[in-house]
Amino acid sequence: MSGKTSDAIGIDLGTTYSCCAVYSNGNIEVIPNLEGKSTTPSVVAFDDNNNKLVGDAALFKKTSDPTAVLYDAKRLIGRSFDDPELAKFMNTWSFKLVRFDLKNKCESSIADKDIFDNIRYKVKDRYHEPVGLSAYILIYLKEAAELKLNKKITKAVVTVPAHFKDSQRSSTKSAAIIAGFTEVRLLNEPTAAALAYGFYRGKDVNARQNSETVLVFDLGGGTFDVSCLKFESSTEEGALAETLATDGDTLLGGRDFDHEIYTYCVDHFCLKHKVDKAQISDKSKRRLRIEAEKAKRILSTAQSTTINVDYFFSEHDLCLELTRPKFVQLCEKYFNRAMERIKGCLMTIKGGKPNYDNSGCLLNEDKNLIEKSKKDIDRVLLVGGSSRIPCVIDKLNQMFGQEKVFMPVNPDEAVAIGAAYQAALILSSDVTNKSESLLLMDTTPMDIGVETAGGIFTPIIKGNSTIPTQKKQIFTTYSDNQTSVQINIYEGNRAMVKDNTLLGSFSLEGIPPAPRGVPQIEICCVVDHSGCLKVNARDISTSNKNELEITDMKTKLSDEDIERLKKEAEMFAEQDKKVRERVEKRNEYDSAVFMYKKLVDEGKVNDKVKANEVIAKHEKWLIENPEADAEDCQERIKHLQNEFIGLMQQGGGAAQPQGPEVEEVN
Repeated sequence: MSGKTSDAIGIDLGTTYSCCAVYSNGNIEVIPNLEGKSTTPSVVAFDDNNNKLVGDAALFKKTSDPTAVLYDAKRLIGRSFDDPELAKFMNTWSFKLVRFDLKNKCESSIADKDIFDNIRYKVKDRYHEPVGLSAYILIYLKEAAELKLNKKITKAVVTVPAHFKDSQRSSTKSAAIIAGFTEVRLLNEPTAAALAYGFYRGKDVNARQNSETVLVFDLGGGTFDVSCLKFESSTEEGALAETLATDGDTLLGGRDFDHEIYTYCVDHFCLKHKVDKAQISDKSKRRLRIEAEKAKRILSTAQSTTINVDYFFSEHDLCLELTRPKFVQLCEKYFNRAMERIKGCLMTIKGGKPNYDNSGCLLNEDKNLIEKSKKDIDRVLLVGGSSRIPCVIDKLNQMFGQEKVFMPVNPDEAVAIGAAYQAALILSSDVTNKSESLLLMDTTPMDIGVETAGGIFTPIIKGNSTIPTQKKQIFTTYSDNQTSVQINIYEGNRAMVKDNTLLGSFSLEGIPPAPRGVPQIEICCVVDHSGCLKVNARDISTSNKNELEITDMKTKLSDEDIERLKKEAEMFAEQDKKVRERVEKRNEYDSAVFMYKKLVDEGKVNDKVKANEVIAKHEKWLIENPEADAEDCQERIKHLQNEFIGLMQQGGGAAQPQGPEVEEVN
């Protein structure tokens, strides 16, 4: 890459695919991974020797050893094993998940939905954390960036769903630290996509002179977000973008559509052939899931497709035509859930407070507020691979008008591009043209507050507050002569704490005895640029103004856990290096055998029989020693060369090949 290149990158850490980009010489470029592709599957696998594979290499193991192929970390990170929202997915994954006792470092049978990050993938006798898997994917992208940019990268903006809770944000930030980033900002995904649009908008002199309100519809592989941002007209000092409202569903995305197709196919096959679902092998089910995802993609451009799985059960093949109308019928409940969230976002813009039932339906729809907000929307920006689905586009066209719905940036790359722009603006100050710079004002997704008498949720920071933000509120005691208070911090939009998410608890001790209602306890909540929360409390009647900050929040990894995971990542880095060296040296050996074999075929040796025996011996060794280390392969190369020196000399001094150098093999 030529010209000035930022030393901070942007990363879209996706459920199904991840992407990385960088600001370079006034433009933003997507960084290809080590296979040369713009996106990387968010998949990690482990072989029998516990060697780690990431991306496409990991996907290849899905048919041979699916229990060792781990994915959907984004749906699991920062959650409890007992999270009721995860229950419906437990039987759809090919890997094994266990509840983990964080204190005793073993599997646990004790349920507690308020303990976070206690989910572990189990591969044979090893346990892997979702935060660790996210770190491995980030390391892979970081290495690709460093190779492309030819410098060490320690700064990154990593994107998260706008409706990620504090526990999920904190765990994602921990994953980035484990991956080796020393400066990390989190950015809401729809906001990042809007920034990508704002970046290209800023290069258009006419466009940037006008203000514009944009609704970002971000439907990815595992999460859905909708946000509304207002771009103010640019000045010589740049432009301002403000997030007006945000909404979403962190368990809605393309994976759900795949599962509906899969379930439909299995039901159809079992009914037709009178087969019990339990009789179908896991391998057949895995093959069908792969075909279901392919069918979903095909139906974005075709009206129908045929799903084929040979020998699905016994001698019976699964062969089924799936039409686009049938696909819409299967998945319409999910599309409608997304539209309900859009309505909720539109209500929030005008001061409404949406409330949803368990199926995602809006319980308090205010059509008047929704219509008022719709009129203010100038553009609807499509982001995420699943936003390509024609039915989704049709529903948005019906809601906003076809002229407003558009896809100006590649939906698979838009979030990474926006993150790279933010990284250049905030972490490195690399955007030198002030008129093209953009100041972003993002918001909190939900209310943050404390539990008060009767289990009531009392917000301190309101949802959709601009971040960073700091809010304080005075509380008092519930009983006479109370000398301590238990402070429970919650996140959510419901009136009672039982319906919201507990973030953490701590006690404030040493309050002077006094009648109920007299002591004054100040609680301060601080949300940083990444949307992560810190809380402290103090008794303002005491002279020493005792302050406590939450240190035992169940949502956060301990410093010890982060250090342990860092060491594990470093261990894998060394392991990966050895694997790479072994593969490269083996390739060098294989190429040398092939070159000598070619010389034999060209008649450049006298004793052809002896030469072929040598070649056959080395080919056999390669087949019988697939895991040979680099040193063994190097010795075999020397042995091969020495054997052929004699044969070539007998051949009358024909030109002697030296064998390929490692660089040539690469």
